[in-house]
Amino acid sequence: MGVPISHRPYFPSNKQTPDFAVSPVLPRDSGEWVKLLELKGPEASVLASNRYLHRGLAPALTQALAQVNDYEESLRDSLNLKDIEKALGYIPASAQRAVLIGRTPPSEDASLWEKRKAEQSSDILRRSSSV
Repeated sequence: MGVPISHRPYFPSNKQTPDFAVSPVLPRDSGEWVKLLELKGPEASVLASNRYLHRGLAPALTQALAQVNDYEESLRDSLNLKDIEKALGYIPASAQRAVLIGRTPPSEDASLWEKRKAEQSSDILRRSSSV
């Protein structure tokens, strides 16, 4: 369980702040994790334009994914630790990343959307297992 906090951590090393940092409220989880959430507007597309032959994820989505990855990396940067502890009350051992963006693609793009999401998930799994 977690609650969005109003004092989000500011990362001095790259001058960034996540839209939301959700931290644990139960003592048994305290200090172990934080969820980093980036919000994008409903006008953002999750799939690239139809003009591309090989339609992948939209640039806005890949940029947002890179953004939350940068936030997670910033959690481990020693230049940010004081500000993170001030905002969260602890230094998280791990982070989960999430992006809320756009709208569900139209029905004609449903299978492509499912395919691209599955590719993203398997790519993450491959990277995790090789570390």
